[in-house]
Amino acid sequence: MKSYYRYCILFSLGVWMMLHTGCKKLLEIDEPKSSITGEKVFNYNEQAEAAMDGVYSRLINGVNQNWATSGIQQGFAAGMYNVITGLSADEYTGDPALLGNYYPYNQNKVSQELGSSTAMVIWESAYVCINGTNAILEGIAASKSSKLTAATRTRLNGEAYFLRAYAHFQLLNVFGDVPLVLTTNFNVTRSMPRTPMQQVYQQIEQDLLQAENLLDVQYNSPTKERIRPNKFAAKALLARLYLYKKEYAKAAQYAGEVIAEKAFYNLSGNLNDVFLKNSTDAIWQLKQTNALAGQNNAVPEVVSTTPNAGGLLLVALSGGLHDTFEPNDARKQHWVGETSYLGQHYWYNLKYKVTIPLSVPSGDIQEYYMQARLSEQYLIRAEALLLGTNDKEGALSMLAPIRARAGLTTPAAASVSNDEVVALIMHERQVELFGEGHRWLDLRRTNQATAVLSKIPLKQPWKGDDQLLYPVPASEILTNPNLKQNKGY
Repeated sequence: MKSYYRYCILFSLGVWMMLHTGCKKLLEIDEPKSSITGEKVFNYNEQAEAAMDGVYSRLINGVNQNWATSGIQQGFAAGMYNVITGLSADEYTGDPALLGNYYPYNQNKVSQELGSSTAMVIWESAYVCINGTNAILEGIAASKSSKLTAATRTRLNGEAYFLRAYAHFQLLNVFGDVPLVLTTNFNVTRSMPRTPMQQVYQQIEQDLLQAENLLDVQYNSPTKERIRPNKFAAKALLARLYLYKKEYAKAAQYAGEVIAEKAFYNLSGNLNDVFLKNSTDAIWQLKQTNALAGQNNAVPEVVSTTPNAGGLLLVALSGGLHDTFEPNDARKQHWVGETSYLGQHYWYNLKYKVTIPLSVPSGDIQEYYMQARLSEQYLIRAEALLLGTNDKEGALSMLAPIRARAGLTTPAAASVSNDEVVALIMHERQVELFGEGHRWLDLRRTNQATAVLSKIPLKQPWKGDDQLLYPVPASEILTNPNLKQNKGY
């Protein structure tokens, strides 16, 4: 893969530059090569930590600043995944003149010509993450230095396995079969074909189980913030994975273990506090820079999902989503904003309160970008209990605290059917997790995508179910003939 090789070099250069500017002991490193060499890079804890810091920075701040076009911070974990899949689903909409190359995703009329460049950003940024984690795993394994301590080795290995699994999982969900990349060796990766989905799933599971075993219960960022995954972040992602694989007993078990960890996680009583940095709802967040012009101290996605000072909005909430909220649902009051532009009224995602007009260059960061939070675990456990063991009462007990926080305290009728509970779980996922990258995947994994999306006027005539996967980037196929395009592209 051409992009993978290009970013092998970029990652090495980035690590080398960080090390050269870090401390005098690190100046002994040789000139950068095309891949990280473990014995040279990881002689000290500081070097390995700097390499991992680079992976996190690229996840949230982007790899290539030229990616930041049309107001969307482009990187799969920095907002683009959530925005694009929200457009593909029934969450977001926007003006075609403003959306540009993203509009075909809103119409579900993506082609290799119209949309491949957008898919490329998700593809590339995920493989940049994967390459970085592979380089760290290889660098730690190759190092014989006693100054790279056992504790640091264990923790960074755990984080690397976690992030590699996360990136592969997100790729799998929008492209289907993808190359399973477990090495930085370009001779192996440059002609790698797509790996069957089940084999990728198996590796994701293996990586997450490794992460669960290696990571500590405590958060281990220098400030003890929730910006690096801990053991429970691995459990949370395992719960999500097992739900998608329909292994309901395991999904319920892992979600239950996270929910039970009250020392760390509790549903905040104030909906406005949920997305604050290090909130009790947060299982894992990414900390963005506050030095990017135009974004300032806000999270990346609000550049696109909230209006500017004049009311102009790139990505609005769909009317269908707005109307889905029940009367008196406090989430609509606290998480949905209103704006007007040129006489037109729009609704928008207001989960993050530091919008661009309220952001401050180099200002104090109040909100980190949420990757996993507690509400999802309640919803995973509810679905897994119902579909796994027909435990209707248990499922409703998982929904109750989420609904109560939203001011919806009327219990479900005792006579409610299993199908009605399934519908209630899906409704709660829609209104609780909107804009967080779940809805498109929920519609697909429950086989509801065609029935729901084909009725939306903007998406008519329905182009076909081939649109439920994104196109493999055309430039990747050109440079690697072993990559085959998805059906319909």
